[in-house]
Amino acid sequence: MTILFVAALLIVVVVVFGPRPRLGEPPGDPNVPQVDDLTDLAAWLREKEASVPGLIDGADARVVFANPDTPAKTELCFVYIHGFSATWPETAPVTSRIAETFGANVLQARLAGHGVGHEPMTTPAEAWLESMLETWRVARQLGNEIVLVATSTGAPLAIWLATRAETAGAIKAMLFMSPNFGIRSKFDFLLTMPWSRYWIHWFIGRVREWAPQSELEAKYWTWKYSTLSLIEMQKVVDWCNAQAARRFTWPLAMMYMKNDPTVDPAKAIRFFERWGGRTKALIPVTLDGEVAQHVFAGDITAPHRTDWAVQQFTTFLSRLG
Repeated sequence: MTILFVAALLIVVVVVFGPRPRLGEPPGDPNVPQVDDLTDLAAWLREKEASVPGLIDGADARVVFANPDTPAKTELCFVYIHGFSATWPETAPVTSRIAETFGANVLQARLAGHGVGHEPMTTPAEAWLESMLETWRVARQLGNEIVLVATSTGAPLAIWLATRAETAGAIKAMLFMSPNFGIRSKFDFLLTMPWSRYWIHWFIGRVREWAPQSELEAKYWTWKYSTLSLIEMQKVVDWCNAQAARRFTWPLAMMYMKNDPTVDPAKAIRFFERWGGRTKALIPVTLDGEVAQHVFAGDITAPHRTDWAVQQFTTFLSRLG
């Protein structure tokens, strides 16, 4: 009996106090060329993306110049960071429309493992961090100051990027849509429990799959993937929620839908309230606001709210001076 008790106790100790999935550092240090001619930078990015196996047409990271005929560094550069399992067209043309108002260049980012038809969503979260560093080093050559626009899990990734020493003093503002500071699930806390990759399928299955509502949604989202990739997503969220948000002073505009079926808006609101900067705006989606929708603007899922979202963000940025 004593032996059984000790064995059971050891199992409990191993399970409870075992290694938890935690966000680490990027596996590499991206080497982005420093150029005199920005067309060379855009060409470098095109070639790099073209080398990615199975990259879906139109999902590639890309530079959009404010003036394609005479590309030049602009005062602002808008960087769009897409959400987990998505790609940058998810909310397009919101970011480009805002950038046009300010005569700014745009960088549409792509996270590692996203937008590919070959083994999608199999990269660790740390590879996404490396993507963020590469994105920054491209964007910094495109604009004197950077506006980070992010949807869902792109938001905590934007915050991670903003905390890096090399970004200091160069971020103009952050614009978040449906930020992921906690998913709407009773099992979210289990994702980063000790040894979770070995038993999480007991609770959420081995594969996550959902039905796209259009051909474009099917094209630009990964709608079937291993549930182990959710652990990677949760690592990013956990890291962000562990930060002292009161020390974040970047101007922030945050949009949310109260009936968001994917992320918990209450958690987003609490994070916003902890945000230390005084220049911030919490913007509930009021246009058709009772609908349960996560990606609430853009041509693919909600074109009727695109103008509204662009106007709200443009007004916020205009007040910054």
